[in-house]
Amino acid sequence: MRSRALAMAAAVVAGACGGETAVPSAPVDGSSPPTAAVASASAPAIAATAAPILMNTVTAADEMTLAVTSPRSRGETAIAKAKTVPSADCTITVTYSSNPSAADGLGPKAADGAGDVAWWWTIEPTAPLGSWPVEVTCGSVSGLRAVARAVITVR
Repeated sequence: MRSRALAMAAAVVAGACGGETAVPSAPVDGSSPPTAAVASASAPAIAATAAPILMNTVTAADEMTLAVTSPRSRGETAIAKAKTVPSADCTITVTYSSNPSAADGLGPKAADGAGDVAWWWTIEPTAPLGSWPVEVTCGSVSGLRAVARAVITVR
């Protein structure tokens, strides 16, 4: 009986590896059919042959700070300064009353070697009064992104 169990286990492994051998659905000698335990017993042997999965990790990719000069009046210069990972590609969005600002100076920038990046822009003469979101998104060369939000008040 032991040799029969070994033969069935070999058949399961061969079948899992693409071989033509199949496990019989009913034994020839009239004993009870093989159970799932025979198949699961061979699973660790198959899994042990799989190649390991390598993962890359990046530390501090989601750590970012943002400071914005506020309050500001229409026509005044506003400044947003962010601290992120070195050489990250960053964008800024200033949204007044659900409309993104198109002011000069709000284009994409790359952080320097210390992770510093800054934007200067003039508050538009038509900017609505109130407090509005400023959002900076930076992506590192590894593909990770960080987002920081602040508020600017137009008075």
